Amino acid sequence: MTGPQPSQPDASNTTSNRSQADADRPLVEVISQYKSVRTSIGTIEAAELEELENWVYPPEFYDRLSKIHMTDRALEELDRRNILVQHHPERRQSHETVSFLLRTMPNKEGLARFARHGGPDLQAIRNASTLYDIDVEQYLQARNVQAAGDSQIPSNLAEIQAALARRRPSLSSSQFSVGAFRSFRDKSRRARNEDAVMADIMPAILGECAAHAVGKTFANNLTPLNNNGTTTRPKHGIYYGSRPQELSRTVRAALGHRIMPSPVRVKPLAPNFFVKVNGPDRSAAAAARQARFDGALGSCGIHCLQNYGREEPTYDARAYAFSSIYHNGQLQLYAHHLTAPNTGGGQPQYHTTQVGSWKMAGNAGCFRRGATAFRNARDLAKQHRDTFIQAANEAVKEASRAQDLKDTEEAQEEEDGQGPEERKPMKRRQPPPSSAASVRLTRAAVKRLRQTSG
Repeated sequence: MTGPQPSQPDASNTTSNRSQADADRPLVEVISQYKSVRTSIGTIEAAELEELENWVYPPEFYDRLSKIHMTDRALEELDRRNILVQHHPERRQSHETVSFLLRTMPNKEGLARFARHGGPDLQAIRNASTLYDIDVEQYLQARNVQAAGDSQIPSNLAEIQAALARRRPSLSSSQFSVGAFRSFRDKSRRARNEDAVMADIMPAILGECAAHAVGKTFANNLTPLNNNGTTTRPKHGIYYGSRPQELSRTVRAALGHRIMPSPVRVKPLAPNFFVKVNGPDRSAAAAARQARFDGALGSCGIHCLQNYGREEPTYDARAYAFSSIYHNGQLQLYAHHLTAPNTGGGQPQYHTTQVGSWKMAGNAGCFRRGATAFRNARDLAKQHRDTFIQAANEAVKEASRAQDLKDTEEAQEEEDGQGPEERKPMKRRQPPPSSAASVRLTRAAVKRLRQTSG
């Protein structure tokens, strides 16, 4: 099934607004400007990548946690606050020092008891990344991002599973042979880290795809899931979205911080298919949390796109976003959707549903079934994106037509001597002939009608 053809509402404006001077510029100058633009984009992406590597969670993230675990990042934040207190003595009474890690202790007796038992268990630091993700678990729960076992099932689950099972000729036994599978399995056994998995293993699962994908990008342009202005910033492994020019500029301006993960405007928008890749030694639980977070952001963006132009949002309990995890030879696939808030003025509920799991290195048949489901889910996500993008573009056109009609009617009233400043209650006019009763007259038609009657 092919999705709706993407519209390009801005292309004509761009072409029509070009001046003759631009068209007559020497080719070398045009090429030079193009290189300058590409250099600027490359500089922005390099800066974004550097920011990704050096980014740390803001203090507000820890302040809102009910319990803080002794992870490397938490200890770094504690050091930062201690240094801040040393350089600003007036802040010594602040809660930012000892209570940062021990805020759950009710009194001094509790602190003394804590010290008598040897203080904190430093063994926790060995697995800092996992415990760090436990802090993220608190963050997700506080924002109604439910785990798979606690989530509601989407109303279109049967449709999704039927779509995932559709055969793909590219993965038939004649196209993907046993020899190709053995090569995949050997590479899978040799992969020791995430980079090796991404370079040597994932191409066989991803296949050839015309969809637009981006890897290793922070969602640093998205509005937080809550309304308090703070959020974690998930690093997407791979995400699939649509080209910015496919969506009306009006919609992009209105929903930018919901559907555009990166401030780099040429990167895909409205992502609703995410891929998390883990090395063999990484935490499977951490990958599952990342998938939940990605899916929540993706379903939130698609929900905003789906409801663009509506006065009140609708919640249809259907899943339009998907995420996947590849970890230690296992491929897992999830569907994500949201439901209405439980209370008036509350936040939506975000749900995660596992729709399949495959041991990709088990045998050729299992690989084919897993890769088939993966690629079909990616295609299904694109179909949903295309549908909502087309609907949003149509909403913009309809609003423009309504505004043009309003302007025409106001101009008509002004021509009759009843502009907005002189407008009075009008007497009921006789209806036009039945043959013209359904025709809305333009100013030119009114003028011709008067000339004819005169």
